[in-house]
Amino acid sequence: MYDEFSATTTPNSNFYNGDPSGLRIWDIGAVNDPMTYKLGIGAAGPDLNLQYINITNDNNANGYLEAAESGDFNVNVINNGQINSANAIVTCMAVGVNSVYVTVNTAAVNAGVINVSQQVPAAFSVSLDPATPLGTQYSLRFAVSDGVDSIYITKNFTAGVTVTMSNNTDTVCSAIYYDPGALSNYSDYMDFTQTFFPVVSTDKVRVDFNSFNLEYEVNCNYDYLRIYSGFTVASPFLIGEYCGINSPGIITSTHSSGALTFVFHSDEGVTDSGWVAEISCINPLGISNVNSLSNSSLSPNPTSGITYFNAGNAAGVVTVLDVTGRQVFTKEFTANSRVVVDLSNQANGMYQLKLQTEKDVAVKKVVVSRR
Repeated sequence: MYDEFSATTTPNSNFYNGDPSGLRIWDIGAVNDPMTYKLGIGAAGPDLNLQYINITNDNNANGYLEAAESGDFNVNVINNGQINSANAIVTCMAVGVNSVYVTVNTAAVNAGVINVSQQVPAAFSVSLDPATPLGTQYSLRFAVSDGVDSIYITKNFTAGVTVTMSNNTDTVCSAIYYDPGALSNYSDYMDFTQTFFPVVSTDKVRVDFNSFNLEYEVNCNYDYLRIYSGFTVASPFLIGEYCGINSPGIITSTHSSGALTFVFHSDEGVTDSGWVAEISCINPLGISNVNSLSNSSLSPNPTSGITYFNAGNAAGVVTVLDVTGRQVFTKEFTANSRVVVDLSNQANGMYQLKLQTEKDVAVKKVVVSRR
């Protein structure tokens, strides 16, 4: 989850006696004077503020909301003004392009009269649709008003657990994995080692890179990501070393522990956007069935918007996701057909294309590039 603050207040004409500037002036007064004064024309009033706290009561109690899950989003309402508020109502609504995945079960909470310096909690039950892709970003707008003073904040969330590269050992099977810079460029002089274990000991961790961009050097001597199968960085278990736009693609542990270990290094020079990847876990008994559609090549790739693939001897569905996990295209296809994938309305960048039939799944990368 990451935060974006946006707030407005509705001036009280009683506060300002019609002053269009809406300026609030505060004076602490003398050192030995414990009172707080408000200077200017007009009567003192309440000053309502909102503070987002956390998510609780989600089904798996991990503090994140995932597809088909419900939880309580908790905020506090605080009166920083000089007098008590009138009856205050706190509301919550989903906003933005992905609001279709969100159901707000508790639309409004009556916070009542909020006294000076009082803090009143409010909880909103929110559910995510079962079809919400992992990594979908969604926004909730929390607002409070007592009929005179009002304010709102908009908070941005990500569906599922988000993990940022760090010196940790984690047990996780459904998460979005970011480089140390998360949604911005990583920094210079960074060194991290991180290991992921599967939740079920007999499963294998799989990491699918949707985007990847580190500083390039032919031997990856500047910035690099090394990936090891297992929980040590011993050379026999090194899967590969990656830099530039040489994406690791899909990496699956072959170690008996089912773990994958990642080592990231950045030098003192150039930085870049890093990576976004999906962490999942699979049962090794099913590995042989995965990617049997991998011979269905995409052409052209990169594409300016339209790309094609030839379906095998089974019907299925093709789905395209952007780097955040948001579904941007889906289409059913019939056996032995030439399937058109239309991304002409999408921005330049890397996309994940999933082909699925009754028995098989294949995951491919497609690049949209227009000059």
